[in-house]
Amino acid sequence: MKKIVDNKRGAILVFILIIYGILILAFTTLLSSTVMNYKMQKMNSKIKKRFYYAEAGLDEAYAMTLEYLSAVLDYFHGNNEENDREDEEIYNNFKNMIKGTKDNMGLKKILADKDNYIIDNKKLIINVELKEKENYFLLKISSGYKTGIILNKISLSCKIMIPQNKTRLEGITAKDLITDSYWHIEKEMP
Repeated sequence: MKKIVDNKRGAILVFILIIYGILILAFTTLLSSTVMNYKMQKMNSKIKKRFYYAEAGLDEAYAMTLEYLSAVLDYFHGNNEENDREDEEIYNNFKNMIKGTKDNMGLKKILADKDNYIIDNKKLIINVELKEKENYFLLKISSGYKTGIILNKISLSCKIMIPQNKTRLEGITAKDLITDSYWHIEKEMP
């Protein structure tokens, strides 16, 4: 004959263990989700910071370009000797001041020198290309900021027009010389 056990003393213990197991699983999932969310926010913050630094480098390069072009224009506006020259001589002198000569560094060298930048120049990457075309220079500036293995990069391409004659130099500003600006954002990962 079989004896039926009618003892319910341990049932509450099993029930409490099951409830604790469910609670531990729920808290572990919640904690894991919270940690992952924190890591994602921190990574997003770093990406934005790199992008803003890269953009700041490009903004500084653009400001230096405007400043340099203003100085070149001031030279031509204030130099009576230049005003007496023929149009072709003015055109060539303007080109030489942008390209650089033994007497001046030129725009490309000024922009490529990281010591001219205010932001942290150890992590800043600046690449400058200046190509001479028929009536203009094509200026390409890339600014990047690298921390760790990720590099955020932003680029600017623009044309710097070369005044063709004396009358085109009158009343012109540095902003008038820069045309067809194009911005491009990149992210590089190994």
